[in-house]
Amino acid sequence: MQTDGTRQAPLTYEGEAQILKQNCSSIGRNYNEIEKSYWGLVSVRKNREEAVSRAKLMPTSSTWDNFVKRNAVGRPEDVADFLNLYVDEGIDEFFVYIEDSLNVETMRLFADEVIPRLG
Repeated sequence: MQTDGTRQAPLTYEGEAQILKQNCSSIGRNYNEIEKSYWGLVSVRKNREEAVSRAKLMPTSSTWDNFVKRNAVGRPEDVADFLNLYVDEGIDEFFVYIEDSLNVETMRLFADEVIPRLG
């Protein structure tokens, strides 16, 4: 979870991937041929507290702890570390909603400091 700087395996994806692997096995389909994707929110700022504050403004039906387990919140290195957990688990494509995406500075921060750290 990013709020305390520790890395955590993407628990939701691990469970879903296991189900998909079992289903593929039962019908004789190669799991590795399936394109796997992640959809989530990114709240990135140079200051972690500001990223958290902005993310907490987003409407959600889950608790904060569950929200940060599924979404990337923090400094560029925190966001990249979070997304790389999914890369390490075999995610092929990312669909992210970047909080404050109309702000050029936010988009530059993501483009310049998050994307180069992925993969």
